[in-house]
Amino acid sequence: MAKRARLPSLVEIALFEHWKVSAAIAAILLVVDAAVLPILQSSGIPVLKTFGLAAEPVGYILAGAFALIAALNRYVLRRRPRRKYSLAGTGNFRATQAMERTWHAPTIGRTVTSLYDRPDAWTLELLLSLEWKRFQDLCMAYFEEKGHAVECLLLDTEGRTAIKVQQGEAEFFLVQCAAGAEEAVSAAAVKLFCEVLNHRKIAKGFFIAAGEFAEEARAYANTNGITLMTGSMLMLMLQRLPDVAQKRLLALAAAGDYTTPTCPACGVKMLRRKSRRGEFWGCRNFPRCRQKLYPVSVSAQVGA
Repeated sequence: MAKRARLPSLVEIALFEHWKVSAAIAAILLVVDAAVLPILQSSGIPVLKTFGLAAEPVGYILAGAFALIAALNRYVLRRRPRRKYSLAGTGNFRATQAMERTWHAPTIGRTVTSLYDRPDAWTLELLLSLEWKRFQDLCMAYFEEKGHAVECLLLDTEGRTAIKVQQGEAEFFLVQCAAGAEEAVSAAAVKLFCEVLNHRKIAKGFFIAAGEFAEEARAYANTNGITLMTGSMLMLMLQRLPDVAQKRLLALAAAGDYTTPTCPACGVKMLRRKSRRGEFWGCRNFPRCRQKLYPVSVSAQVGA
C-alpha cells in the first residue's frame, strides 16, 4: 500500500510561505479570541464555557507567535543576502524586476535522458552544452590532471568565484571560467577579472570560455597580460591528455544531468518553469530561493 504524503503543518506553512500567510493566521486567531471565545465564555453550557476560558490565553500566545514569524519573514529572513554566482564572471547577466542577478543556461530541452545519449569523445558542442557548475568542475579537473593543486575561491560578497591553481610551493595563478554559448565574452568581463588580479596582486590569470571572446576583450587581455582560452582551445588541450585522463574527465563532464544548471545559491539542480517572459530555470527551493537562469542557444556557435 502506497504511503500517504504528509501534509505540511501550520507552523511549516507559516515559516516557508509568504509573510502575509503568517500575518493572516495571526489575525484570524485574534478575531477568534476577541469575537468567538467571549460568546463561548458567556454560554450556559459548562463545557463550552470551560473551553472558552482555557483557549483565550492560548489563542493570544499563538497569535503573537505567528505575528512574530510574519515580522521575521518580512523584515529579516527575506532580506538575508543570497549567495550569488556570476556564472564564472562572464558578465552576461540581466536584472529581473526584483533587481536580482540572473544567469544564462543551456537551452531548455537538451537534458540527457539516456546512457546512449552520452558523448564518447570531446566536441565543441559538448563543452558549450555544459552547465556553468559542470564547466567549472571540468576546468578544475583538467589542471589537477596536469599535476596542480586547485581550489575554488570565493572572490567577493556577491559570490563570484575563480579557480586557484597552485604552481610550485609559493606561485599560483587564477582561472576564470565562462560557460554558455549565447554571445562572446565581453571586454567588461575581462576587465572585471583583471581588477580581481590587481586587487589580489596576482601576476598571472587565465580566462577560459566555452564560447568565444569579443575583439575588445582580446585587445584588453593582450594589453593586461591575461591569457584567453576559447572552447576550441580547451578541447584541443583535453584531446592532448593521455587516453586514461581523457576518459576520466569525459566521464566527469558527461556524468548524470550535465546540461540542467545548478542553482548558484542552493547547489541543487533547477527546474524548468514558464512565465510571461518565456521559459527559464528556477530553483526547486522556491519561494525560499528565487534564483533564475535563462536558456540560450548552443547551435549558434557550433554551426548547427
